[in-house]
Amino acid sequence: MPISTFYGLQTSLRGLLAQQRLLDTTGHNIANASTEGYSRQEAVLQASPALEIPAGGAAGGAGAHLASAVHVQQYRHIRDVFINLQYRRLNTLLRD
Repeated sequence: MPISTFYGLQTSLRGLLAQQRLLDTTGHNIANASTEGYSRQEAVLQASPALEIPAGGAAGGAGAHLASAVHVQQYRHIRDVFINLQYRRLNTLLRD
């Protein structure tokens, strides 16, 4: 199975786009750092499934795997556990 030159370019593009999303998240955190109630965010990257390349006609050959970059799996909010517990406790007291 021949692999196109564009596969390498596509892999590079996907990696660059994932890194751009990381930078966007950092910029978002910096821009909103002084906003009351804002919690920091984090982009979590995950490797994309590799492309399997069969062995070149060898009987019982193991073949190879070709990397296919990364993607953003999720965005997580990072909060301080102590502050969250204090907020919930005080909120419960105010409702009573």
